[in-house]
Amino acid sequence: MRQSGRAEDSELEIRAVLSDRLSTVDSQDSVVLSERHCLAHTLEELERHGEAQNELGQVVSSYAQILGQDNKQTRSASFCLARMLQVHGDKTEALQLYEQVLSGETAEFGAHHIEPLMTGFRRDQCRLDMGILPPPEATAAFERTLSALSALLDDDHRWIVTIREALDASRIANG
Repeated sequence: MRQSGRAEDSELEIRAVLSDRLSTVDSQDSVVLSERHCLAHTLEELERHGEAQNELGQVVSSYAQILGQDNKQTRSASFCLARMLQVHGDKTEALQLYEQVLSGETAEFGAHHIEPLMTGFRRDQCRLDMGILPPPEATAAFERTLSALSALLDDDHRWIVTIREALDASRIANG
């Protein structure tokens, strides 16, 4: 439902589903945590960033306790939280989360797999936003990532498009 553009309705529906589910299962249930992850994205869409980050932070914490820090679900939720924080919150915490996710992905898949490549790109964007990575170095890093991902994904894949857009913006900023 969130895709339809009716985020307010989505929030109400997700909360109703959560309420029903929580009457029969534990708050740490995998489906409950998944629904809460969806709720966090809906709250973000509604521009309720603090609530979204809090909700997703709790989901990440629960996944980490239950499944471990390097579990795919934990990493996925951590990546989403890092992105939320990068765009609307604490970039330092976002960078820490990206590094954590990247470490787990690299250990599981190797450095040249699409997931660590994209997480590395987001980490580099965050470092650029924080002034840690100079613009010319960021542009070079984005180009390396684009080259590596282009060998693995179609040209119209959303990650390829995202990196191209970031490269265009970086080149404009570099003059």
